[in-house]
Amino acid sequence: MHEQLGLKGKVSVVVGSSKGWGRGVALGLAAEGSSVVVNGTDPQAVTKVVEEIRSRGGTATGLAVGVHTAEGAQRLTDFAIAGFGRLDVLINSSGGKTSATILEVSEAELDRAIDVQMKAPFLMTHFAAKAMVEGGRPGRIITLAGGAAVRGLYGESMHAATKGAVLAATWTWAMELERFGITVNAIRGGVRSPGTEPLIARIREQLKGRGAPHDMSDRELGFFEPEDAAPLAVWLASDDASSVTGQFVGIDGPKITIWALAEAAEIVEPGGWNFERLGRIVRPQLEAATEKSRQSGQVIAALNYVPDAK
Repeated sequence: MHEQLGLKGKVSVVVGSSKGWGRGVALGLAAEGSSVVVNGTDPQAVTKVVEEIRSRGGTATGLAVGVHTAEGAQRLTDFAIAGFGRLDVLINSSGGKTSATILEVSEAELDRAIDVQMKAPFLMTHFAAKAMVEGGRPGRIITLAGGAAVRGLYGESMHAATKGAVLAATWTWAMELERFGITVNAIRGGVRSPGTEPLIARIREQLKGRGAPHDMSDRELGFFEPEDAAPLAVWLASDDASSVTGQFVGIDGPKITIWALAEAAEIVEPGGWNFERLGRIVRPQLEAATEKSRQSGQVIAALNYVPDAK
């Protein structure tokens, strides 16, 4: 336990912590002395993580409830306060993406993506932030936003849209809650989990099609175990990160990426814009930006980990 983190005695709610990265974060917070409320929709999976934390000497309880409704989010928040008397940390780790191109997407799939990956973090942040303000203590809110929020990922527009919405909201939440001593940050990571296994398989197929090596381990492709990425979330939840808010940070094994806010390139034409000027002046800039976007996809990122492709 690292005393400088100040997590001993704190209470953390980790949404979506019955598996994957959320589970790793819950274990990490408990190891640093925080009481943890484990959450998921599968009661058996929630109980398993609670028992795992307790077997390691930590303090935990759990509630299996969906938090994509106000009733569910309020219930989880009340459960934490009733059990531990306070709420200091919220980790939004709910996920459940379905891959489909825009030609294939269904309304049911879109509704599910919005519920799980947008409504759930919005509602949990609403109720948890109110509880923190009413409690009169500083708080930490951290959302797992995902890399799809900032770069193209074929077949993942629903995932990208919902994660991107929460990332954009993070910057506003940080402004709104800073005066109460509540920090709000978003993170992403190259993490191997049930949700990313189909993506890893697709990356291997695309690497194979490019003639690049594709038989490496998940770690060699840039997807690490949840426990490797958990320290970032735990640290952002700590007193040591009390001055950090409104930021988007990535972790890929040994690499940390600090993402900047969107930067605008302004072009001023005193005479105004017509079709000729748009084609002559603006088009070259947009074509360069288009090519840059093509080079930022997930497969391109994976190629950085392939030795023969560097």
